[in-house]
Amino acid sequence: MSNGKIKITMGGKDDVIDVKSFLGIVRDTVSVLDHISSEPVKWVVGKASRNTPLEIEIEGDKSPIFSFIDSVNILQSENRRPEILNDAALKRLISITRPLINGMESIVYSTENRDPLHISLELAASIEKVKRPAHYFAYTELEGELGEVYAHRNKFVFCIFDPITNDPTTCKFDPDEAETIGSLITHRLKVWGNTKYTRTHKPIEITVDKWEEIKNPVSIDELHDAGFKVTTDEKSEELIRKLRDLDA
Repeated sequence: MSNGKIKITMGGKDDVIDVKSFLGIVRDTVSVLDHISSEPVKWVVGKASRNTPLEIEIEGDKSPIFSFIDSVNILQSENRRPEILNDAALKRLISITRPLINGMESIVYSTENRDPLHISLELAASIEKVKRPAHYFAYTELEGELGEVYAHRNKFVFCIFDPITNDPTTCKFDPDEAETIGSLITHRLKVWGNTKYTRTHKPIEITVDKWEEIKNPVSIDELHDAGFKVTTDEKSEELIRKLRDLDA
């Protein structure tokens, strides 16, 4: 762990700094640094000045300090969400901007090897744009190998495994079809329905409206045996995908 310092400079209207705003900025800054840090860090107060504008240094690990400055710059200048910032950190960053609405004229972060970071209300607007819910729903079609079936009491689900990533998707199905579904274990299925996705667009659960068995799917080995040759730079999995789309 390498030592670093981050200085917060706050300018108030008529040289007045609200105590609650000051404490909130310091608290929220340390909270974001903690969210970014990969291990516990002891943050301590360094130099502090009551001169106009007010300045206070926070001392600790250099790495999260640099990540803090770089990530906020990305949010303000590119309207893009840095992967290192989770939802809790984004919420804290929005809180840091609020004193700018309530009488504080400037909030500036400074550290070595970085240009001063001037916080603006655009930061809050940018965060609202990039925030996404943990999950979203969309009606879609999925396919995969039937690998698990559970049918007991009020729970009737099966899992299909993606042919390329092998990731599972839980499928809620009609109890009346339990016997038929159970007989197709290890078979390939295509399902349609309202699907729950993660924010990274990975399907995790689908309520099945209809489904069908995919009979005799073409394998890569079968294409080779048939004399099919790949003459492009595309991966074989992508070519198989395109062939399936043409066959749909």
